[in-house]
Amino acid sequence: MNSQDPDRTTVGIFAIFLFIDTLTFNEYENCKYYGSEANPYMILVGVIDANATSFTIHEETKIIYSDAMRNCTSVTDIALPEGLLSIGFWSMAGMKSVKTFNIPSSVIDIDEYAFANAASLETFTVSEGNKVFASINNSPVNVKTKTLVAGCKNSVIPMMAVLRFWMTVLLMAVSD
Repeated sequence: MNSQDPDRTTVGIFAIFLFIDTLTFNEYENCKYYGSEANPYMILVGVIDANATSFTIHEETKIIYSDAMRNCTSVTDIALPEGLLSIGFWSMAGMKSVKTFNIPSSVIDIDEYAFANAASLETFTVSEGNKVFASINNSPVNVKTKTLVAGCKNSVIPMMAVLRFWMTVLLMAVSD
């Protein structure tokens, strides 16, 4: 997988499964993983105790799979490791007590609703050197597609983005 080419991310993630002879199940610091002999913590797939207040994601994790940490409402602190490549659909959604998220410079893919319903979120940053995402007005934005990834309490969303959103909603309603 070419980490400089985010358009190939999905293909690369599925290719991982093609080249692994045997996936093994592992646990580390309240998280569940699938991995290989070379990297037993490659894919974070779930949590052991959803009521925990903090999680340590293994430093060798490359993918946070869809729904992996969804509705962990008590977690107040979580650090995404440098080296992480992809954050899946709804994977961090419902983390109602987290106040800060930082996207590492290695992340090249963030799926829809990855951070949905994070009601207490105040700060959203992206590490320097990330070639796909940037923090603009306290929100992560895909700089290639110019798409807003998520927002938080302190995000400033430009009026044009709001207007485009409502125009899309109206056009969808009219076409139905």
